[in-house]
Amino acid sequence: MITLKFPRTRGLRGVHYQLPDHIQVLLRQYRQRAGQNEMGGLLAGWMRQKCMSDVWTISHFSLPSQDHPAGPRWFQLNRQVAQNFIDDLFVASSGTVYFIGFWHTHPEPHPSRSRPDERVIHDLFRNSRLEISTQLGIIVGNQGSLYAWCQRADGQISELPNKRYF
Repeated sequence: MITLKFPRTRGLRGVHYQLPDHIQVLLRQYRQRAGQNEMGGLLAGWMRQKCMSDVWTISHFSLPSQDHPAGPRWFQLNRQVAQNFIDDLFVASSGTVYFIGFWHTHPEPHPSRSRPDERVIHDLFRNSRLEISTQLGIIVGNQGSLYAWCQRADGQISELPNKRYF
């Protein structure tokens, strides 16, 4: 299991995301191959509070779907399909599993977030009623490397210090 630790900032609690080995393996299986469109989905999990940090364990992710429009260098979630996925998980878990971010692919070996990637999370905070104040973004490179960032409702973005790819 990898723990992605994003430090406390400006008086806010730190955020840790635990990414179990089996989720890492599954995400890497969906890396973008030559000639394919980007693909992606949602991340969901449960939280426990620990001292000065919220610790989220990623327990579920949605699979790529033809319902999400995509091209070789872009991906867009179908809002209704995404909402149905989260609603079903929330009900099945008796309200313990929440939407905590999204994942998608990029066509390069060592991806990083782009302005449109940041905009997706910004728009989620602006246009949705999210119950949590941070969102995780994971990008899968075409050779299986993973890049992650944490974005807060106030726009602050944190990357993993000295560990951009894992």
